[in-house]
Amino acid sequence: MGYDFSIFWRLGQGVLQGHYPYSLPEPNYPPIVFLFFAVFALLPFLPSFAVWTGINVVLYLHCLKRLNLGRSGLAWFLFVPSLFNFLSGQLDIFYLWLALFLSLGGWKAVLAGVFITTKPQVAFIALPWFLVQWLLHDRPALLRWAGLTLTLHLLPLLYDANIYAQWLKIIQGQVDWRIYLTPGVFTLSNVNVPWP
Repeated sequence: MGYDFSIFWRLGQGVLQGHYPYSLPEPNYPPIVFLFFAVFALLPFLPSFAVWTGINVVLYLHCLKRLNLGRSGLAWFLFVPSLFNFLSGQLDIFYLWLALFLSLGGWKAVLAGVFITTKPQVAFIALPWFLVQWLLHDRPALLRWAGLTLTLHLLPLLYDANIYAQWLKIIQGQVDWRIYLTPGVFTLSNVNVPWP
């Protein structure tokens, strides 16, 4: 239980102990995310995992409320991917919660969009439509999003000017093996259907 969260917690522990983020095991995350992982590591593992699970439950309840699912929405807690997220301590419920703010417009949408960029694979799916809409109908929101996103992701350069080069070096080759684990057409590669 808490396998994914244990990775985040260990990375945070490493950062708090002064280790270079990309010298740690499984450091596949963008540089700014290590600051958030360090917050997880302020407590011992089990209390930290319990707090994170509690936060996930609250965020999930808020998502269900925002989606107007009523009491029947509580059945979504039994949905296997939801249970997996809770039990493993993944970050996906947090990103789902952020994504629900994108349609609200204004500063809430902009800030949600900024923080969604901390998980690039979610950003590539969740943000494009909203970015196009902001480009067409709300350019100030697009400029706010771009400025804040740039500021957030440039902060790690104050720590190490080469940190992004280190991150890119670490994640090279990650896409190939993760595609094989992804549900959908990509899993055909597991039964020797060639992938171009």
